[in-house]
Amino acid sequence: FTANEVKKAPFLGVGVAVWIAGFDIIYALLDLEFDRSNQIHSFPVRFGPQVALRMTRWLHAFAVTLLAAAGWTAGAHWPYGVGVAICAAILLVENLAVDPTRPDRINAAFNKANMILSVVFAAAVVAEVTLR
Repeated sequence: FTANEVKKAPFLGVGVAVWIAGFDIIYALLDLEFDRSNQIHSFPVRFGPQVALRMTRWLHAFAVTLLAAAGWTAGAHWPYGVGVAICAAILLVENLAVDPTRPDRINAAFNKANMILSVVFAAAVVAEVTLR
């Protein structure tokens, strides 16, 4: 995207921020007992693990919507759309894999999914830029 296109599509930055907020809640599940014992009022402590996971799903769905809106607003080509669709699939798998009672699954979902997603999204943006 050019600087002018990014100015027209503020959805991109907000979409990434919402994606980060979602995976940060997942990551906070690992600290649940520590947060409780130290009176840290993280989202999972305040609302419980199940509500936290529901919020993560909503945030990730909203993130995908915003990333798609960013592409649409900027007139992105098919590689960007394919990249966003792959990112949506990765987030779906991540959210289905997370189990607050199994920290090993949280780590696997958090680390692998977000690492792959960031590479896929970066590749989609680079592909978009090369088509312009």
